[in-house]
Amino acid sequence: AVEYPVPAAPHDDSICRLDDIPGAIEDDNHVFWDVRSDGEWTGANKRGTQRGGRIPGAVHLEWLETLEEPVRTLKPAAELRQMLADLGITPETTVTTY
Repeated sequence: AVEYPVPAAPHDDSICRLDDIPGAIEDDNHVFWDVRSDGEWTGANKRGTQRGGRIPGAVHLEWLETLEEPVRTLKPAAELRQMLADLGITPETTVTTY
């Protein structure tokens, strides 16, 4: 087997903290992409959290929908781009996933 070491280093600029959310919600170029299950999106399944549901204005596409079955590899890039564009996510969009 071949190993490909990946240096792990935190990037603070890629983390959205709780106090960043209100400003990001107001930013027309920022999209919150909820990749969780339908039940988590609707709030029906809280998975042990205090509150269920989603961030106001978020878009939803469960992460499993980005995969090809049965191997579970990512769908072709063009298809992913279209799926994301349908949600309002373009290369120019700032995206926070959760």
